[in-house]
Amino acid sequence: VAEKERREVSVPPAGPEEPFLHARTELAMTRFSHHLIVSMAQGGSEALDAAALNGPVPCAGAHLYGTNLVTLAASAKPYVSRELPDGIGFELRGGQRLVFDYHALNTGAAPTHVEHRLNLHYVERIEKPARTFGFYNQYIQIPPHSDRSFVDECLLDDDVLVWALSRHTHRH
Repeated sequence: VAEKERREVSVPPAGPEEPFLHARTELAMTRFSHHLIVSMAQGGSEALDAAALNGPVPCAGAHLYGTNLVTLAASAKPYVSRELPDGIGFELRGGQRLVFDYHALNTGAAPTHVEHRLNLHYVERIEKPARTFGFYNQYIQIPPHSDRSFVDECLLDDDVLVWALSRHTHRH
């Protein structure tokens, strides 16, 4: 989609069968927030559809809702705005559930208020659907005051366009 043809709309379709497309996300978090990861289930998820709305769930990760979840947006920064390349975007449907995986750590003695926000910027059409990919190594151990290097690889069967890389590290 050429830049001059791209147009944002302010209200997504209301019907559950009506698709809406987005190509830019904004995330914002208040002080004490550690991260926000927003995921959706492509093709639906019975576990996600059966989950109670607006309540806390065990902190075990979005994978509780199936293996077909894709990340729409993620950040450990207080504010981030990310736009996909022209012509690439995500398709969502009215009424589709999203998983908000967020953590907050209050380092003080008094209760504190935290907020996590998501803005989706809609476009009229996309030429190619966006896909996300993550690889994780949760078993990296680096003793205090030492250096270590880690190498890993991932082989893909198709060509890919890498438009962004992000990390999820604690403190460093």
